[in-house]
Amino acid sequence: MMNTSNLTNDEICQYLFRCALSDGFEYDCPCNKQNCTEMMINTCKYSEYLISYPPKGLINSNIIILYKYDHSLDNPSFRSFLTGNIKCRGYEFQTDVLLEFYIQKYMDDGHFINHLLCKLDNSDFGYRNISSQYQYDKFCWNNSLTFNGRPYAVNTRACSSSKECISQYRINDGSRDCFDLEDESDVLNKSYCTGNVGRHRFQCHNNERKCLPVTKLDIEKTFCSNRYDKSWYGNGIPLQNQLRCKPEETTDCHRIKEYIQQSSNNNSNNYDTFISFQQQNLKGRMFFQSHCDTFWNSDTHIDEMPSSCQYWVCRDYQYQCRTGQCIRENWVCDGEWDCPDASDEEVFVLIEKTSKHNNRLPNFQSLLVKCREKYPKSPFSNVWNTSFEFGCYLSQVSNPLNVSLYRPCINLTQIGDRIVDCYNAYDERNTFSINSNMRKMWGLHFRCADKHLSYESACTHLFNCTNIQCSYNRDETGLCSDKNDFVCLKENQCKKNGWCNGTFDCFYGEDEYWCSSHSRITDSTAYRYEKDKFIDSMTPQVIYPYLDASKGSKYPSAKSPVNSEPEMSSEKYSYQCNRGIAVLQMNETRCLCPPAYFGDFCQFFSDRISIIASVDQKTELTTILNRTLKIRANLLFNKQIVDHHEFHIVSKLEKSQTIKHRFYLLYSSTMEMLSYRRKRYFNRTDIITNHPYEIDFHVFILEKNKMAEEIGSWYYPIYFDYLPAFRLAVVLKFPSSIQNTTLVPYCQQTCKTNSNCLPIFNQNNSYYCSCKNGYFGSNFHTYEYLCKTFCSANALCRVDESDFRTKKKKPYCICPLGHFGARCHLRYNDCYSNICLNNGTCITYYDPSGENLLQCKCSEGFFGRQCENVKPSVHVHLNMTQSMSTRAVVIQCYDYPFLSPVLETKDQQLYKTLPSSVRLYQSKQSISALGILKIYQDLLQAQYFLIYCLTSQLTINITSSPQYCSHASSLLPKG
Repeated sequence: MMNTSNLTNDEICQYLFRCALSDGFEYDCPCNKQNCTEMMINTCKYSEYLISYPPKGLINSNIIILYKYDHSLDNPSFRSFLTGNIKCRGYEFQTDVLLEFYIQKYMDDGHFINHLLCKLDNSDFGYRNISSQYQYDKFCWNNSLTFNGRPYAVNTRACSSSKECISQYRINDGSRDCFDLEDESDVLNKSYCTGNVGRHRFQCHNNERKCLPVTKLDIEKTFCSNRYDKSWYGNGIPLQNQLRCKPEETTDCHRIKEYIQQSSNNNSNNYDTFISFQQQNLKGRMFFQSHCDTFWNSDTHIDEMPSSCQYWVCRDYQYQCRTGQCIRENWVCDGEWDCPDASDEEVFVLIEKTSKHNNRLPNFQSLLVKCREKYPKSPFSNVWNTSFEFGCYLSQVSNPLNVSLYRPCINLTQIGDRIVDCYNAYDERNTFSINSNMRKMWGLHFRCADKHLSYESACTHLFNCTNIQCSYNRDETGLCSDKNDFVCLKENQCKKNGWCNGTFDCFYGEDEYWCSSHSRITDSTAYRYEKDKFIDSMTPQVIYPYLDASKGSKYPSAKSPVNSEPEMSSEKYSYQCNRGIAVLQMNETRCLCPPAYFGDFCQFFSDRISIIASVDQKTELTTILNRTLKIRANLLFNKQIVDHHEFHIVSKLEKSQTIKHRFYLLYSSTMEMLSYRRKRYFNRTDIITNHPYEIDFHVFILEKNKMAEEIGSWYYPIYFDYLPAFRLAVVLKFPSSIQNTTLVPYCQQTCKTNSNCLPIFNQNNSYYCSCKNGYFGSNFHTYEYLCKTFCSANALCRVDESDFRTKKKKPYCICPLGHFGARCHLRYNDCYSNICLNNGTCITYYDPSGENLLQCKCSEGFFGRQCENVKPSVHVHLNMTQSMSTRAVVIQCYDYPFLSPVLETKDQQLYKTLPSSVRLYQSKQSISALGILKIYQDLLQAQYFLIYCLTSQLTINITSSPQYCSHASSLLPKG
């Protein structure tokens, strides 16, 4: 590449710098990291050896980063600057000055960094051009109307200093939209969470005027003072454990929706009573084995209370803390506190009388020896007694560093008593929590003024707010500049790299104080992080029986294609294409781009509209009931087709489940259309008044040996076509007026002889003229004779008039039922051979990939690709000796899923009275191991009975006398 003659000197320097950063991994690099630096010094004659990388505008239009390429790139030296133009509210800020700033300070600010320029009001730095056409409206278009005639919901007082324009619905939504956080920090005298938006936002069930989207519920940060965004009505149990609402498990999604809707009803008369009822009656869910494991699973830490854990029974391989919690035996004396009172570490030596449980541990004596050898040599151990004291800087004294006046130790019994005796709560690291996360232990966290800093961040130069924990801040010589350097108290000498290096370098050993047990701890591997992950991974898995394929299961297994001779490609071609496939043609690399990308290297992202469409089967009319429908979605520009997509609606399949059809349509990427869209982006008047793009969904009824019949369409104008990406989600509904023929004669007068008058379903009393087979033109008088032979028999031939004027394309065909392909000559034949067994119904599936061209809809009791397998069944004869009056009876079969504290309902049936027998077919190849009977004698409480608990069964056919299940609270001691 270096030998390419058409490269400029700047491009060569950029290329060499990429080679240096990637250590020669860039394609065809002539150098490695060190050699590239030498080549750049000889080739790139930049001032002060500074090179701009990445090029301006590639990542951020206003940030320039200059690297010193004459330095080692193992630890790159760089400077960051702000410059250029930016749109602000009421003006455009323009500058050519390079304004240096400390980018590390703003790493979390993302695009907000640019708005530092909008805050500048100094002519030495730049110019506020109030007459520029590139600016945001001074009043954020507050007097304008949206595309549907409604006023913009904008609060012009938001972001007053950084000059962003934001919707009022972004105020107090939990996400930063103003550079200065005004949208989240200002105290409001009114709520902006109103109308349709308010019904779908969480408002904390109080008067804080929050407007949180559902994605802000139960995340690490807390937004509501009552913590209702973290736990169900503040009961302390995380929402994710309380409710199941995920793409694969939607059982409790309706409860989440109600929870959000009720959050705005806090002014209703019965609201306080309602909340009290919820708090008293709702109980959290968590693993039974998650109690007393030293990890908090509840915001209130109720699962780790020593008063309850004292009665806990540990497993044989676990060590029991003096507070009752259970930990793994190999965690004892590993240098990290696991027990709240440190009875697995320093306090281990206080154990005079071993508990019965710990006394049974085979390695207990070796653990005792291990701890006694580990802790006699500890920080400050030369001034305190290791047999009953713990060394630490004292809290609530005028100068903790004055260890001669304030003896640095406390009694071991003071550890974990929830009273801060050591500086920075060092003795309460397993009892205190970080305020932003009630389930995260304080650990080695650090409080710096009003900030909570992680162990990794506490002693960086950005947060050098203490000279107690971070000794190099006490250095007066300038020799201890690194955060790992340490200044000893007594010697007042600098020990280079002396902090936490495993060696006692200072008289008191304070250089090994406040050290992590890990060799390197970061924000992502926080206090006890690895152990927390280990506990999650070791949650017991209940294994239930599955059908044994060796014992008669004929369910066909998918065969993986075998590539006996894998194709080898040279590594140097692998990364030349941004997307797509690289192929070698005449010793040049060509990129085959997927539809969403274009350019020589697939480097440009095609502008597109993503569509999610489903058909509302509830409104489907009897005239098209159980018919197969084809829907063709056309993206139109000024009524001319730009792109299209076809999908099918098979009523027999979509009656039982809603299928969402997902696809995207591409805008034209010709130079002419790109230029048009670029001009339109800056023409607000044109955007408001003209909407040249629309998407039409034309629906056809398909029948065997009959031409497809078009019955109508849905029209959706695109109001945001100036955006590079836009999503349209629609539910296509058939109105009852489709069968109203009173307006057809009036409509037919408008449409000509060679067209049909059809309804627009989503526009009342609106119709359009649809051309008949082969006809096109404004009056439908022009016939395309190619249609006589182009499409197969019974296929509907359509012509796009714009294509025929430019002679770009041929007609397109709408295939009849059972046919496919560009000209409908290919047929689906699989259903003709009665492939479905056991009275299953064969349905053509219309899979564009061609892999699944049919689907068998099985009769009850069968499953499999061809309905060849008998479903596992649960058949229970109920023998209830007790006579009970019932309002409702529910029979449920459960599985116990891995890593979930909630039983998973597999099958259930509802009855008004108690049945004598029940038969349930399992939906998968597994048998549910647990059967429960719920009897409701009123509408509030259910009585639970155990029907069966069986494993390793292929079928269940039993007579059961259900056993009553007492509530757990009745088994606990009273008082």
